[in-house]
Amino acid sequence: MSFRTTLIVAIIFVVALGGYLAFKFAYKGEEKSEYVDLEEAYNLQRDQIVKIRLSYSDEELQPITLEKRGDEWFLTEPIEAPADPDKVKCLLDDLLDKRVKMRFKADDLAKYGLEKPQIVVSVWISASKEPYREFLIGSKAIEYSVYAKERSDPDVIAIESSALDDFTKTPSDLRLRKIMRFALKEAKSLTLSYPGKPAIKLSKDEEGKWRMREPVETNADQDAVKDVLEELRDLRVAVFEDDFPKSLAKYGLDKPRAEIEIEYDGKTKKLLIGLKDDKTGRVYVKLASQPFVYSVESDDVDGLFKKPFDLRDKTVIAFQRFEADKIEIIRGGEKLVCRKKGEAEWEIVEPVKVNADEVAVGDLLFALDSLKARRFVSEKAENLEKYGLKPPKVEIRVYEAGKPDVYFVKLGSKTKEGVYALGSYSNAVVLISDSDFKKLDVTLLDLRTKQVWDIKTSDVVELELKHDGTEIKCLRKGYDWHIVSPVKEKARNVAVSDMVYKVHDLKALRFVKERKPLSELGLDKPQLLLKLKTRDGKTYELKLGKEAEEGIYAKATGVDAIFTVGEDVLDELKKTLEDLREK
Repeated sequence: MSFRTTLIVAIIFVVALGGYLAFKFAYKGEEKSEYVDLEEAYNLQRDQIVKIRLSYSDEELQPITLEKRGDEWFLTEPIEAPADPDKVKCLLDDLLDKRVKMRFKADDLAKYGLEKPQIVVSVWISASKEPYREFLIGSKAIEYSVYAKERSDPDVIAIESSALDDFTKTPSDLRLRKIMRFALKEAKSLTLSYPGKPAIKLSKDEEGKWRMREPVETNADQDAVKDVLEELRDLRVAVFEDDFPKSLAKYGLDKPRAEIEIEYDGKTKKLLIGLKDDKTGRVYVKLASQPFVYSVESDDVDGLFKKPFDLRDKTVIAFQRFEADKIEIIRGGEKLVCRKKGEAEWEIVEPVKVNADEVAVGDLLFALDSLKARRFVSEKAENLEKYGLKPPKVEIRVYEAGKPDVYFVKLGSKTKEGVYALGSYSNAVVLISDSDFKKLDVTLLDLRTKQVWDIKTSDVVELELKHDGTEIKCLRKGYDWHIVSPVKEKARNVAVSDMVYKVHDLKALRFVKERKPLSELGLDKPQLLLKLKTRDGKTYELKLGKEAEEGIYAKATGVDAIFTVGEDVLDELKKTLEDLREK
């Protein structure tokens, strides 16, 4: 760097330092550092403030006046509209918490931008015409400060420079963007109206539950109504479009697409929903009681367009699932009865007595408890023959412990849309889905325990295995297994025991409902035959046939139905002589 350049830099530094020192010491002996906030310095108490006015030297910025009425704040200038309480709180925080960094005497206010201040913040603590405090915000100072002055105070102060941004507001910054304010529990009635369609009217009953009153008198879907109320409550303005519209037709609000009226806490408000703007994608809305037109995001109002079906209770059968202790399934004159025994165990008592599959019974109860209508066909249980419901194809009855009530669902004819059903809850003919019907169309084979055998491994004393031309017979002598055919020698205990363990608590994947000849299932000439004999002389025989859609077809002693087992059963039982010999 040359001597000349160095000299110029040094001069600039000295001038800057001189300016700083001139500010710091221009009023030596009169300057005072405070670092207290405006609230303390000027005796401002938040709960006493009832009015605030922001005015600007910049003519493009509109003056804004906020007034407190009761517990709520309102804009009164340049427009009469509710203010956002959170935004007003932030504005008060910004004002009251601003720190006074410095205080000094000054005769020439223009020097500090205070003769024609950029911003004037006026504060009232009563209904008097004159403000209690009026703060002038001037030019920027050093150390991230801005010059300011309370009009009646002779001193100039320096406060945090953030004041320039904090107090530069537009009316939209402070307006309330929530269109409807209410608590869900305060809502009493709700009406949804759409052109050319019957209005949907809902109201709470004496127990606080929502009921649909029109177009049909019935229970309402509590969750669906809550969703609508939450969407109304949370609806927020995206843009304040027009405060004093000359014509509502421009926004489609002269003939709105929807009118949503809510009554709450003794008040009634109606929301009008108009056109969707093709350019912005937003939807125009307004409150019927106010002139202002807003736009909101289209997603925020999509959930307000409902059909009666959407808001009515679609429950078909209602009962306390965990209190159920008896189920009856009636099909073509035959009855299947399940009873609860103990805390969670179930047994089938008709037409045979056998343990039930707890999971399958639980699935049935869950399917009943969650069963919903896809469409309401008839509000009254009339002309049931037309729907295959008199007599029904299947009827399921549920009983609760200690109660005489019968909860039922009747299943009728199938259609392209689903299956006709009649439930005890609404006593209306409805359509349910095919998938729901399949969950309910269960038989003895679906509900019976999947446990095929329950044999103690220590009781098995003889094992015979046949597959692919291989025939092996083993006998237990004491704790050891011996091969007795086709050779006589000691067997490998672990290998034989593994086979016994695999089948001693054999479970079916599923029972086969379809009646098919054994030859079609590969069970007339099974690919594997296993025989076990126990100490008490009982013989258990397992045949494994062809592959099924899921697993392998099987037939076993003591089970009167064909069932399937996993392919792993076949793999682990298909042993050769070499597999069973002691190594």
